Amino acid sequence: MRHLLVILALIPSFTLADTPQVYELKPFETDLCTMFSEETRDGKISWEDCCIKHDLAYWVGGTKDDMKRADLEIRSCVKSKGLSKLSYMMYLGIKIGHLSPIKNKYKWGWAYPKKAKTYFPISQQQEAIIKKQLETVSTIDQQLINDFIKFRFQSN
Repeated sequence: MRHLLVILALIPSFTLADTPQVYELKPFETDLCTMFSEETRDGKISWEDCCIKHDLAYWVGGTKDDMKRADLEIRSCVKSKGLSKLSYMMYLGIKIGHLSPIKNKYKWGWAYPKKAKTYFPISQQQEAIIKKQLETVSTIDQQLINDFIKFRFQSN
């Protein structure tokens, strides 16, 4: 009987652990290419859009695989502008930044309260909250936001 009570006492903790937490989000903002230029010196080539999409990914957060995918995507985006060496330098800078003990406020998943886990899968309910909040962002071209949503949530 005592074993049955222990098992029954544990059931709520298992079901709670499987229930994803849903959070209100901090408003999105961007510093563009953190500590990096957004365009060539002559201003002919810009990769600002790549940095905004990367900032959106870091705002949304998700799993470690989502973060790796976002980091590879900024590299690919900058490379697609004909800037292969620069894309690699930016990617290395991002990877080194992950190792730094000094973090800025735009760390992975910064939209969530500090109590949230660093890495977690985005539930459908949380995805809906993210998309709704992105509809209210007026400082970024809506097409860029739509491209990000397609990239980030294409497998969901």
